[in-house]
Amino acid sequence: DELKIHVINTCVQREVPCEHCWEYSKFCDIPNHLKKCPKMEVLCELNCGIVVCREDMAQHVEQDCVEKEIECPFVKYKCVGLMKRKNLRNHLEEKRIEHLE
Repeated sequence: DELKIHVINTCVQREVPCEHCWEYSKFCDIPNHLKKCPKMEVLCELNCGIVVCREDMAQHVEQDCVEKEIECPFVKYKCVGLMKRKNLRNHLEEKRIEHLE
């Protein structure tokens, strides 16, 4: 009876589901799993303050992150502006004349 309780409740080799993705791992391996779990929520890698699922990080950085460095949309018209996404509006306002020349 004690063995059964150990196996079910306290054994470090018992299989348990991840609370984020429900993938089963040994209890002792959960800390390593959490370091790479795709469903675990983590802070944005560019430190914008947003919490996102690890599997969605690349999409967040490329499409939404205000800390991502981006080129001015007028780069094909010789604007060399490179700025964080959060500064794009100011750049477009400050350079509106140059962009239209």
